[in-house]
Amino acid sequence: WGTVADNGWKIGDDGMFYVSYCEKTLDNASSFVLADAAVDEPLYEIVHQYDGIEGTAFGGNANDVLAGANVFHAEDAEQLEALGVWVPAAGSELSISVYTNLSDPTNPESGTLAMEQHESIDSRGWYTFDLASEVAIDANSSYSVVVSGVWREDMRYAPVEMATANMAEVRLDEGESFLKTEEGGASLWVDAYDVAETMDVQSMGNVCVKALANPSESPEPDPEPDPDPDPDPGTDTDQDSDTDSDTDGTGADNQPADVASSASQDAPEATLKRLASTGDAASLVFA
Repeated sequence: WGTVADNGWKIGDDGMFYVSYCEKTLDNASSFVLADAAVDEPLYEIVHQYDGIEGTAFGGNANDVLAGANVFHAEDAEQLEALGVWVPAAGSELSISVYTNLSDPTNPESGTLAMEQHESIDSRGWYTFDLASEVAIDANSSYSVVVSGVWREDMRYAPVEMATANMAEVRLDEGESFLKTEEGGASLWVDAYDVAETMDVQSMGNVCVKALANPSESPEPDPEPDPDPDPDPGTDTDQDSDTDSDTDGTGADNQPADVASSASQDAPEATLKRLASTGDAASLVFA
């Protein structure tokens, strides 16, 4: 005796299969309870995100994955007020940080650490965390949201989209999501796109982190300065061009030096394969 069930992912015979009434191996039953919105209007006008499905705990027992991050670009000035994070493992400890004005968009920690906070999570699911203090994001700048999870005290992970065949589709582009690992005793940020290209079993997507913001209020313009008074007729206002730039008395022009941007090195192939094997073995559900 048994019943007909639908796995929802349409795997096999269009997702339909028989389950015996004596079956004892089914577990990990779960449900989602949506909280009522406190207001009728959306709280945030700006939502930066790359992910589209729930994620898994992408990580390992050693230093396979230390953190995950998304890099976002703000065209206009905004106030970052909250973060949305998928938590795949019940009983997780999360560390969340925001870096602004990134000097290297391929390194999520190359900017200014603007905030950092910790959260203790009892149940898996989507969470919205209000920031203890809002973060001002400059117009036309890149910033990052870095998340690191710890589960059962010995597993570090990043929440990452993961899909098997016939389950869901994920989309991942270069320069969006990054994974932090350790190589040769030093930490290294790896583009998730490069890891996904190396995987065999599963399809990896983006880090499951959203940035929730509102436009910054435009500051009032500074008042126009008073026009300079007429110079003293007895004062010689003509200056040689050499002395205009020679402000330190060295005789050299004090022009700003060219700042060379350091290009990020490609991750070693062995590192990509190690992270890819970690992703292929990732479980979709953590109790």
